[in-house]
Amino acid sequence: MTGRVRAYGIWDRSGEQVPTVVATIREVARCTRLDLRAVSVMRSGADLSVLLASFATSGIGVVVVLRVSGWLDAVRRDCDVWTVSPSGYWPRIDICGMVGDFIASSGLCR
Repeated sequence: MTGRVRAYGIWDRSGEQVPTVVATIREVARCTRLDLRAVSVMRSGADLSVLLASFATSGIGVVVVLRVSGWLDAVRRDCDVWTVSPSGYWPRIDICGMVGDFIASSGLCR
């Protein structure tokens, strides 16, 4: 799997839709040619600081999520972010603190 960016999926809610959401995150990773290492389903409001801090040492360069959440900018300090809704890409914050604009996708998989 060399040449593919390592990715991690996160969904910060749990419930009836878990298999559907995990499948959607996997599909986004497949369509964007990411090497998805795992998907975590966290309860809403869970502390993600330890998980997020582990990405740099794990070689994770992209996080795939269902939708934008309050921790988006924290993730973007270390990783690029793909979102299902809105469909598109949030580039990581660069070393100077510059924030790149959201890049919309007309549909991640077709």
